[in-house]
Amino acid sequence: MLFRQYLHTNPVAASYFFGCGSPSQGVVVDPLEDQVNFYVEEAEKLGMNIVYAIDTHLHADHVSGARKLAEKTGAKDLYQSLQKITQLEDHIEVYPGAFSGSVCGRGLSGKPSSTIGFEKRHNEAMKFDNEKEFVEFMTSNVPPQPEGFKEMRKTNQGK
Repeated sequence: MLFRQYLHTNPVAASYFFGCGSPSQGVVVDPLEDQVNFYVEEAEKLGMNIVYAIDTHLHADHVSGARKLAEKTGAKDLYQSLQKITQLEDHIEVYPGAFSGSVCGRGLSGKPSSTIGFEKRHNEAMKFDNEKEFVEFMTSNVPPQPEGFKEMRKTNQGK
């Protein structure tokens, strides 16, 4: 199993490449549009074919490269959402799509990874027992939208 994490600074975002050497197949998660050639070059260096491009959510702080990467490599473009993360075991390692400095989320650390257990204990957003309290927390004190927000969102929706 091969795993690479790429921490981008402009915009602040994280993307990932993982794959299996035996079938020489790889996946890029949360690719940035202006980094598509970089992902292709990385895959070539590793002797891998990119077979999937996955966005973990609809990005509003940068333009996704998933469609462009899928077109360039013949990869399938997948859009998936992590709905059941709190049901995972505490030791499971997770890798964020954003980190400290990003306009996404609130109180994000600079750590490039965490565990489900750590997030359950220290992430305020995971401490609510009901949907109403969670929604109130997540929609209060929302930071301003980044410049170009509407255009990035439309682009990422394929409009």
